Amino acid sequence: MAEYKKYDEFKKMIEDAEEINPDLSIGLTNEQVQKRVDEGLVNKTPKRVSKSTKDIIKDNLLSFFNILLFIIGCIYVYVDLGIDKKTLFDTIRDCLFLGILFTNIIIGLVQDFRARKLCEQLRVVSDPKSRVLRDGEIIEVFDDDIVLSDIMILKLGDQIGADGVVVEGQIDVNESLLTGESHSVTKKPGDPIYSGAYIVGGNAKCKVTNIGVCNYAETLQDKAKEFKRPKSEIITSIRFMFRIIGSFVVTFGIIMVIRLSIQIFNGVITPETMGDKFRGLLTSLVSMIPSGMFLLTSVALSVGVINLSRKRVLVQEMYCIESLARVDTLCLDKTGTITDGTMRVIDCVEVENKTDYSIREIVGSMMSVFEDTNATSEALIRFFGKNNVLKPEAILPFSSKRKYSAVTFSNVGSFYLPNFKI
Repeated sequence: MAEYKKYDEFKKMIEDAEEINPDLSIGLTNEQVQKRVDEGLVNKTPKRVSKSTKDIIKDNLLSFFNILLFIIGCIYVYVDLGIDKKTLFDTIRDCLFLGILFTNIIIGLVQDFRARKLCEQLRVVSDPKSRVLRDGEIIEVFDDDIVLSDIMILKLGDQIGADGVVVEGQIDVNESLLTGESHSVTKKPGDPIYSGAYIVGGNAKCKVTNIGVCNYAETLQDKAKEFKRPKSEIITSIRFMFRIIGSFVVTFGIIMVIRLSIQIFNGVITPETMGDKFRGLLTSLVSMIPSGMFLLTSVALSVGVINLSRKRVLVQEMYCIESLARVDTLCLDKTGTITDGTMRVIDCVEVENKTDYSIREIVGSMMSVFEDTNATSEALIRFFGKNNVLKPEAILPFSSKRKYSAVTFSNVGSFYLPNFKI
């Protein structure tokens, strides 16, 4: 099967697919998952974070000066073997400049392919994952491996991996990436959810109804997508310089060829000296061409990509390194962007406690009733633990809109945790 399909074709496959309503306590069985995979109903979407093989070969091989040097090399071979009847050894010696060209090309290809390999390995690590229910077990899979009719398990902090519908539970969803609206939307059983949105409160089980290019986020992206390469002063300057040099080389070559042709026609240049004259012209042209500058620039940037990849930095375009070199201040809007989000409680200071219970008993009882799990709750659980000392009467789960969670305990009162999130 083809890995990616067009929207109309994929939509028809989804509509014609057999309807599966899995048990919410079991999810899809392994046989049903394999059937979906065989049918091609997998949540694969085209993602390219590095250059294709075609682009790598084109950038390193089919440049203007590479082609010009290759043509000059062919003329050298013709003059040496066809006109002067030189030996193969003499011809190879005259064409040694091609050795430098091929060496630079090979280095550029090796570095580009190596950089792409490291970027792809890093992409696999950084690809988003979702929790799905299969054969009664909750497992974590890449979003690309979600299949039609899968049961997704969603909780606070998750990003939805595929379009679906809520079948159990209730969640608050931030759809700002899709609609531009910052207010969260409450989703109850029967309500649709869309890939790319974030869960900001609650827990739910959701059935996948759309996959791949049919996801709402993918259709928006296709309408708005326009690829533009990053602006690079280095590549812009090199190309401008090459255009000037190239124009001069071509013009000088044409003038010299015309001049030699006139001299040959007038008998000034004899067949015995023709080879030396053309060889002198070709040598002058080769010396004017900065044959390795463009390729060596790419090699230097490729080395930078490799070094950054080893530090777990994903570089989508080589010339982005030039932009990164100019950055002196990096502003981030949230914890977790360049950190792993891990939190740890060091100590707890009790300012005032009007109950007969300790802080450890109160917080431990709160942690036992909240279903939401995140870095904050995990840190509190590690420090205070869980217990059932207090009996809850009412629970208010965390929501990004409220920015707190709360619980009321029988005969004790209500307690809340502000900013109960990372």
